[in-house]
Amino acid sequence: MIILPKKETYDCPEGMFRAVLREVILLDKSDKGRVEHILRLVFVITSLPHPRLVYLAGKNYSLSQARKLGHDLDSWLGGELDKLITPEGKLAIEKIEGLKGRGADLEIVHLENDGYESAYRHIVKITPPGTLIQMDERVAA
Repeated sequence: MIILPKKETYDCPEGMFRAVLREVILLDKSDKGRVEHILRLVFVITSLPHPRLVYLAGKNYSLSQARKLGHDLDSWLGGELDKLITPEGKLAIEKIEGLKGRGADLEIVHLENDGYESAYRHIVKITPPGTLIQMDERVAA
């Protein structure tokens, strides 16, 4: 038997899914001579098995507007968010790397945009596993 590698895609359906954080990426985005620092979290959807595809979901956060990032991390991590905060009250980006492999429940919605042929996949909620969906952990892994 030959096992073919699975193709990765962000083209996932709407719904609530179990996922695992795979990547934490820091990006610099230039726009009209201005540089914006972006933190990108990339999750692997584990509750949506497919024989040939691995579904991914990503969310970008502008570091100049940290309110949404703080809200999402708080709803996902709860009191454990305090471990990512420095004594000066700043979020320690390097500590977010330690979240790789951590489970979460995601709610994903599609936002239509006439400028694109497919809908934008937007993560609207990130919560601890078991908050949005109940499932057998053996299936979710």
